[in-house]
Amino acid sequence: MPTSNRPPVKILDGAAIRRLRDRIRGPIILPGDDAYDQARRVFNTAFDRHPALIVRPRDEADVARSILWAAEHDLPLAVRGGGHSLAGHGTGDGVLVLDLGSMRRLTIDSVRRLAHAEPGLTVGEFADRAHEKGLATSFGDSRSVGIGGLTLVGGIGYLLRRYGLAIDHLVEADLITADGRRLTASHDEHPDLFWALRGGGGNFGVVTRMTFLLHPVGTVYGGWLVLPATPQTLRDCATLAADAPNELTVILNVFRMPSLPFVPDRCWGELVVAAAVVFAGDQAVAEEVLGPFRHLGLPYFDGVAPMAYRDIFRFSRNAHIGPHGTAARTTFLDTLDDQVIDAALEYTAHAPSDFAAGQLRVLGGAMSRVPGGETAFAFRDKPFLFSTLIEFEAGADPEPHVAWTEHFWAAVRPYGSGAYAGMLQDEGNARIHEAYPAPTYERLAAVKRRYDPDNRFNRNQNILPA
Repeated sequence: MPTSNRPPVKILDGAAIRRLRDRIRGPIILPGDDAYDQARRVFNTAFDRHPALIVRPRDEADVARSILWAAEHDLPLAVRGGGHSLAGHGTGDGVLVLDLGSMRRLTIDSVRRLAHAEPGLTVGEFADRAHEKGLATSFGDSRSVGIGGLTLVGGIGYLLRRYGLAIDHLVEADLITADGRRLTASHDEHPDLFWALRGGGGNFGVVTRMTFLLHPVGTVYGGWLVLPATPQTLRDCATLAADAPNELTVILNVFRMPSLPFVPDRCWGELVVAAAVVFAGDQAVAEEVLGPFRHLGLPYFDGVAPMAYRDIFRFSRNAHIGPHGTAARTTFLDTLDDQVIDAALEYTAHAPSDFAAGQLRVLGGAMSRVPGGETAFAFRDKPFLFSTLIEFEAGADPEPHVAWTEHFWAAVRPYGSGAYAGMLQDEGNARIHEAYPAPTYERLAAVKRRYDPDNRFNRNQNILPA
């Protein structure tokens, strides 16, 4: 994993900076400013980078003018929403960081069940506001992740089997292209671009507003069911989740239980299967569906109960830690092989961090009902997504954590195929091609050539222009 030796920061011409200040409304943060050291940081602290400047646009006009100014001065661009990119793409040495965190407007039309949202909003902020109307959109599973970056790669979360991916709710998107144009992409306008935005990441421009479909989701039956980790328990949980009604979405995490305040201390440090479950449907049916899970073993903790959907995010695996270093690898599975189960238990039992997991997301349901070529997300038919994840303290040596990840990944990789772009790190072009099979990649490259022929937007899982 790359680290920084704090290289010299490019000093920009003062007159050029003044011209940019005159063009935009949002603040500009430069090296030496009091706010610079905090503003340059991203959630994955393994990426300790020093941008040339950080721009916090207030609106799409600021975004367009900043993009054009960066091109005038031959500055690379890094676009940041929530700052959660596992690959650290929201920052960089000597780049202009376009920090969209101030663009957080949200308008909810509860009659038409539509939300008009800016990309700086987090999943938690969106969920809180929508919940006030008894509504929700299928996003991810972490409150602090930005909705922009999450949506553009697909958006796999707690309502996946009930309602699909985040991109399945995207009605239209406004974006600024590399030449400063404002475009609206939808089924009716620029349909090629709309297809590419739904899974192809930030390759095509800076999205400044998105319109999402909403669903009536108020109270769900959800939480954590924590069981002792055994091969049979993990397999049985996965089988039950895959066979369950589509109202149930399950994320299975195998890890040594950290000292979390809401779980009994008797399971702290124990190797567990923590099933994060959300049943979005009739509560009486939920009890019946989840009964077999509870009979797989004597739970360490059963926190599954009726709750507001917005409250489910506290059960995300790393919800209780702040910015940290992260190493991760990911692949889709057609079957859950014994070798994958054995590796999950073996490597998490001996991980060099208290926050290390083998994570199995059970897919299917509404996600799989969308035709495969409808969006740039290409793995609609896969039943499982498996990831190796490890978080470590800011400033800690990343090497033992990266080594653990690579060994774990080597044990799992032969049994998987493909990759989810949202969980890739900087793993090379071959892995990007795994995330986008040949027909999808070729189509994305053609769209890239049309809207960003010079590849100005390249700090992402980069699609090269055809």
